[in-house]
Amino acid sequence: MKAGRLWLFLAVVVVSIFGLNVYADNAGLAGVLYESSDFSDARQTFFLSSLDNTWGEDDRLGKGWAAKWRGFIVGPVSGQVHFAGSTNQAFKVEIEGRAVLDSKRSVLKGTVPMVRGRKYPIVVSFAKSGSGYDCYMKVLWGWAGQEPTVVGGEALVFTDEVKAKVSNVVEQRKKEKMRTFEDSPEDAYIQDVGKPYMPKWSSLKKHKAAPDWFRDAKFGIYFHWGVYSVPAYGYGSDWYASRMSMKGRPEYEHHIKTYGHPSKFGYHDFVPMFKAEKFDAEEWADLFEQAGARFAGPVAEHHDGFAMWASRLTPWNVKDMGPKRDTTGEIAKAIRKRGMKLVTTFHHARNNQRRIEKKGKLVWTGFYPYIEGWPTASEDPKLRMLYGNIPRDQFLKLWKGKIMEVIDKYEPEIIWLESDLPMIPDEHVTDLLAYYFNKADESGKEVMVTYKEQGLPPEIGVEDFEKGRENHITEFTWLTDDTIATLDSKTWGYTTEMKIKSTRYLLHVLIDIVSKNGQLLLNISPKADGTIPNDQREVLLGIGRWLGKYGEAIYGTRPFVEFGQGPTRLKNGGEYAREQLQYKPEDIRFTTKGNIVYAIGLGWPGANHETLLKSFSAKRRQETLKIKSVSMLGSDEKIAWSLREDGLAVTSPLSPPDKMAVVYKIETNGIKHFRSRGN
Repeated sequence: MKAGRLWLFLAVVVVSIFGLNVYADNAGLAGVLYESSDFSDARQTFFLSSLDNTWGEDDRLGKGWAAKWRGFIVGPVSGQVHFAGSTNQAFKVEIEGRAVLDSKRSVLKGTVPMVRGRKYPIVVSFAKSGSGYDCYMKVLWGWAGQEPTVVGGEALVFTDEVKAKVSNVVEQRKKEKMRTFEDSPEDAYIQDVGKPYMPKWSSLKKHKAAPDWFRDAKFGIYFHWGVYSVPAYGYGSDWYASRMSMKGRPEYEHHIKTYGHPSKFGYHDFVPMFKAEKFDAEEWADLFEQAGARFAGPVAEHHDGFAMWASRLTPWNVKDMGPKRDTTGEIAKAIRKRGMKLVTTFHHARNNQRRIEKKGKLVWTGFYPYIEGWPTASEDPKLRMLYGNIPRDQFLKLWKGKIMEVIDKYEPEIIWLESDLPMIPDEHVTDLLAYYFNKADESGKEVMVTYKEQGLPPEIGVEDFEKGRENHITEFTWLTDDTIATLDSKTWGYTTEMKIKSTRYLLHVLIDIVSKNGQLLLNISPKADGTIPNDQREVLLGIGRWLGKYGEAIYGTRPFVEFGQGPTRLKNGGEYAREQLQYKPEDIRFTTKGNIVYAIGLGWPGANHETLLKSFSAKRRQETLKIKSVSMLGSDEKIAWSLREDGLAVTSPLSPPDKMAVVYKIETNGIKHFRSRGN
């Protein structure tokens, strides 16, 4: 998986900067960028510390703003210091209470008088809008005593002299990185062949992004399983293939000690060791069904270039090598037999090795490091297919062809695309989507595609938040993909050191997601031999037991006028919301279905405990609201309730039907009798 894209960029500029070693980047800013490793000439730079990521009512900077980062900036020089910035959403920067940048007022440049060495308090805030992306600072700084010391990060420098030198490169980066999702002039020449979708954005935007079946399904399971499951080591075993060749990485040292030098024992040498000898698709599908999943499927291809299906386009596939079985075909058949939808995920856009210009030099980029004399730089045509060392045009055709092959062979209802999608030019993406949507139309199926970080327009696909979720109800449907491993395990694929999240924690996350109009795609990590570890199985079965009893409050539901109440709430939503919240019984989440409101308490509050549901208060309901009945799912006891001025008071029964989460079922005369407030 990929680290979150950095959305907020700031720069410090002084009038005279000479001898800077810079390269062009971030085309939207028309600026230049220091490499993280080179600050030798950066005499005037931008320092932050104490990025505590804390929130509170005192942090709010006026209506519509929510504080994200707080810290200090050290004056780089005595005199006027100039700032510039850009972001994909509304943001504001204040230094000593003075607004320096404010996109709401279109002030994207500002000047502040400073004294060299003095610390100035700084607050960077943002207001969520549109698809609700998070803001990330493109800086990382530390302190040594009172002196600012660079420990990593990047500094943008804006000078007319430098801008002029790099303008051509900036324009090229803009073409590579920025998508407008608008038809190009060349698209006017695309022939209409009588199919519903043409390979251009205006036509593809007619597609329904989120089918009703997906909005009803709520919960799915997928799995990071492949050749990378063999070494089962490192910061995300799914990245072992790359990091085993990086000197200084733990994976590199482990590889040398365990298998030998990467120049002699390459990633391709793991392929025969990936046997999946205990893989049983029927058993896996049974587990997914028992866990309550309504859609499931494999990581079809990760960054490593090994196809987990029977492919005719690459010799590096699971049918011809390794297990020598079509594992995707087997799991697809077993999943469909149980009434689940099939999801296939694709992460291979970054596999291509190619040379790009950086700081006036051509350098290699790609998932695998290009090192002369090592397998990653082999001239062997077969090895080059795995390591992505093929011409760009060939790779782009292969990228698209692989996904089309999966569409033809297995007809997945969900195509999930990684955050590296912007690496692929528009014409290949639009060709793929038109092919997928038209094939589905021919067979009468409703299909969908997911994307991350502005990879597609929201009219076409469902936005996916990796290891994150929204902190409010959204009008659009969204997806969280998260993994069963704990955050400190830092892995998606199986490792021998990984730890597992609890059933209670994951169930509460699922309930919170559903209350805000989201769905959860949960990753598990099977072993190379095809077994799913018992601790992971037990967590899934625990979720399934709860959903089996109380799933009517989850499946087929829609958000209430408010997602919930209680003390435990995400402070920042979007991708990589790393708050590992532990919910309490007083935390309530709401869902609705027809005239029924479900109030889900995230824990057992105790016997005869009164809970006040404030969303039912006189201020938030209309006089026409009627409560017909209140019950608790799983309990035969009569529930005492009272509709009062301050809300609906409900009293828990004597015996808990469940300790992890309890559900009050409230039958009303209609959700329309509530005043929409939203939270």
